[in-house]
Amino acid sequence: DAALGRMNLFGRIPVCGMISQYTSSAPPPPFKNFRSVLVNRLTIRGFIVFDFIKDYPEAVAAMGAWHADGKLVMTEDVRTGGLDAFGDTLALLFTGGNFGKLVLEV
Repeated sequence: DAALGRMNLFGRIPVCGMISQYTSSAPPPPFKNFRSVLVNRLTIRGFIVFDFIKDYPEAVAAMGAWHADGKLVMTEDVRTGGLDAFGDTLALLFTGGNFGKLVLEV
């Protein structure tokens, strides 16, 4: 909602990664400022990573180079507890309880 009111005219909003909603029994809350979509002629478009599968080799090469140069920093959220912690750690993906790539140390 806060972003909708600050969008440029003809702005584009990509939508990806709704894992926190996979197990939700309630729909996400509606936009309160949806009028901005009309007034600013916004485009909201969902995408899934597999829409760009043909670009994977180029993307992996570019991101690998950026990472090697220090231009791309990856954040990992490493949890401990081994396999006994698997269930609780996995649940973090669905609640937004992690930040970055979630990794369970076994």
